Amino acid sequence: MSAEVAVEVHGSVAAAPERALAAVLALDPRRLLSGYGPVAGVSGHRNLVGEWAQPGDRREVQMTDGTRVTQELLYLDAPTGFGYLLPDVHGPIGLIVRQARAHWRFATRPDGRTVVTWRYVFEGPRGLPYLAGWFLVRTLWAGYMRAALRRALAAIDEGD
Repeated sequence: MSAEVAVEVHGSVAAAPERALAAVLALDPRRLLSGYGPVAGVSGHRNLVGEWAQPGDRREVQMTDGTRVTQELLYLDAPTGFGYLLPDVHGPIGLIVRQARAHWRFATRPDGRTVVTWRYVFEGPRGLPYLAGWFLVRTLWAGYMRAALRRALAAIDEGD
């Protein structure tokens, strides 16, 4: 049996949802995920299946600590969002996290700005590993995501 821990970050941009979604999909993971404290950044990536543009596409992401993770695009619902799966988490964090799902959503506010929401859901074992995972996700990973979201919002704004 497993347990889940989720973290979600939000921001907004002047760009339309279509433009925001396209910019995030095209963003080089090295720019987005440059590291945060002890959390490794991305040092490179390569497509395994497809071009990261349709469900089923997969890519391998190399981390600055030497680990690798596979990302699989689960859905792409333009212009409202996309989601991907990290089916096998490796390295030290793999002891407390089995897999993770990420979702990006793009919604127009009444003032015309686009709200960008990025959510990660981590799945891991119950008990003590769950408590360790909860702590790491709620502290380190949340900070990692906030920093990465700021970079994503800047990249979206640069495209306008």
